[in-house]
Amino acid sequence: MNQKFIISFLIVCLILISMPTALCKTPTAPIVYVAGDGSGDFNCDGKGDEVQINQALKFVAENSAYTTVHLKGPFTYTINSTIYIQGSNTILEGDSDAVVKLIDRAGWTNKPMIPLIGKYGDSKITNVTISGFEIDGNHDGNTGHSKGQGYYNMIYFTNAKNITVCNMYMHDGHGDGLRINYGENIQFYNNKIYKLGHDGLYAIESKNVEAWNNTITCRTNSGLRVWNSNHVKFHDNVIDSYLDRNAGGPGIQIEKTTGVMNDIEVYNNTIHNTFGPGLWLIGYDSSYSKEEARNVHIHHNIFYSTGTNPSIDWVAGIVISGFYDTLIENNVFDGVYHSAVIHMYPDDK
Repeated sequence: MNQKFIISFLIVCLILISMPTALCKTPTAPIVYVAGDGSGDFNCDGKGDEVQINQALKFVAENSAYTTVHLKGPFTYTINSTIYIQGSNTILEGDSDAVVKLIDRAGWTNKPMIPLIGKYGDSKITNVTISGFEIDGNHDGNTGHSKGQGYYNMIYFTNAKNITVCNMYMHDGHGDGLRINYGENIQFYNNKIYKLGHDGLYAIESKNVEAWNNTITCRTNSGLRVWNSNHVKFHDNVIDSYLDRNAGGPGIQIEKTTGVMNDIEVYNNTIHNTFGPGLWLIGYDSSYSKEEARNVHIHHNIFYSTGTNPSIDWVAGIVISGFYDTLIENNVFDGVYHSAVIHMYPDDK
């Protein structure tokens, strides 16, 4: 009896000793898999695949123990309508050979700003990550639409906080790669962007925007762009243009009409062979005080062969219009067209 009691006592002690460790462990949230080979929790057949992907995202939104929808590859998920992020704290990720592709002749005619990936409803979303897979905007299969007019933006959110887009390959689109209105804490990194129809990243009325380690080839507009946004860092990106008659504008565009833009830093980027200037700071519209557009810091960038568009004269390595007290230091300019730095339309005050 004594021996059995001692053994039982020791077992109880071991359980009690291990309990604090077990209770401190955070369980890993299960992943919901979408596949094209029948192996997923939700399975697609290559036609109207937004249906199953949205079902998976709806399941994650309605079950708090789940956070992640994973698109398995190799497979091309063909969509004819928007994939909706349906709640906060959501990850939409995929294998590098998982492709979301817009269908031929998608037919979203006269309906701009309806993206390939967007949010469901008007409520604010927070803590969303999109990562790892490919988006094919299928430009050549939808030639009836103009580039840069808001058709088929790849990712578009409004009223969004803590948004991360990383490790994506986005190409051949009519609109933006990532477009954010009224965003906060936006991270855009390690993406490959090729021949979109507008900007690679376009942040509007946003704050705390950072983009780094992206490789971007512009077609119609800029690689990175902010408008009426503040607390911005663009660094360690490589940006060029696809050189044809629609090759686009500046590599980086910083634009103001209203609000305060006084905390912006651009550094360690390589910008080359752009149709427009390498970097364009532009303020316009109604008059504003110097304090509202100032102190942009541009340093340790390389600009070469920028401004190749023969039809415009506002080309250079850097063009400044309407910004004040800009600090430009430790940059390299090589073979840029017109001039290294141009202050166009300066205020005489």
